[in-house]
This record gives sequence, structure tokens and C-alpha cells, in this order.
Amino acid sequence: YQLRFLGEAVVKGRTEPIGIYEVADVDAEGDRALKRQTLSDFQQGVEAYCQGHFATAKAYFETVLALHPQDQPAQRFLTQTQDCLDFGPPSDWTGVWHFTLK
Repeated sequence: YQLRFLGEAVVKGRTEPIGIYEVADVDAEGDRALKRQTLSDFQQGVEAYCQGHFATAKAYFETVLALHPQDQPAQRFLTQTQDCLDFGPPSDWTGVWHFTLK
């Protein structure tokens, strides 16, 4: 399977984070090819985001989106990265997503 790591999340009813992955095999071939082409930049952006290096993460996600503007996970990461740059990360920010609904 062609997978992209999207970070870690704590889901409702759990206390420990788990890895979250996107399965790109369900995308159209053109999208899969673009995701393969931008995989390194995307992964480096996710890593920078999780470590709190928001300016670095922003640059990586902008690079991904320049080649693949419809990449929804990259768009979401870019938005959240920009929010952290503009307003600072939440006080309880750890780089781990927290989901409270199923």
C-alpha cells in the first residue's frame, strides 16, 4: 500500500497516541503519482510540525501544494501551521491530535 504518515492521535476512549496514516491507493492515479512525487516534502513537513518547527513545516507544505494544490492533508497542515505561526500553538500543544468524538 502507498501510505503517508499523518502524525499521531489520541482517540476517544484511549490515553496513548496511535499513528495515523493515509492510504493513497484509493486515489486516482494522477493524485497517487503526485503524492509519491511529494512524499519526502510532505513527511518532512509533518515531522517539523510535530516538533513545533512551524516555519520549516510551512515551507514544506507550500512546496507540496505548489505541485499538488488539491492535497487536502497538506492544505490542512498548512492552515494549522499558519495558525500556530500567527497565534502560537495551544498551551497544551504536543504535536499529537486529540479526538473526542467517534
